[in-house]
Amino acid sequence: MTLPATQPLLLGLVRTGLLAGTLDALGASAHFFLRTGKSPAGVWRYVASALLGPTALAGGSAMILTGIAMHYAIALGWTALFFLAAPRIGALRGSPWISGPCYGLFVWLMMTRVIVPLTLIGPPKTFNAVQAAIGALIIVLCVGTPIAVGAARTFAQTGAP
Repeated sequence: MTLPATQPLLLGLVRTGLLAGTLDALGASAHFFLRTGKSPAGVWRYVASALLGPTALAGGSAMILTGIAMHYAIALGWTALFFLAAPRIGALRGSPWISGPCYGLFVWLMMTRVIVPLTLIGPPKTFNAVQAAIGALIIVLCVGTPIAVGAARTFAQTGAP
């Protein structure tokens, strides 16, 4: 049985999105723990609060699982956007070691300046340049670069543009 032409591309997208989501989850969890000394469960409650509001911050395992599911959905969304945009935007098809960090910065800017402020979390109360730089670095290393590398490998294996 042969696979439809799009199946290997879709499989590569999902694998790449799950990898980026996992690396970002590990980075965000480690950063949160090192910064606060608290359980990374707070990260996932915070993510859930974007959709469910402040009550999610006091929630239990259901809120944690909701936050994790939302996190992976977002990671898969950013991965899908890259996979769709790369064949159309030449700069994204170049070296993944250049396009990945650039895409990571784009993702960080969009998440922190556009998407999160539009959620129930709202705009940030204060700006901390050091924490912003750490957050951007996590996204660059754990999201943008793995997505660009995964897309390049998937496109090379599938013959996609």
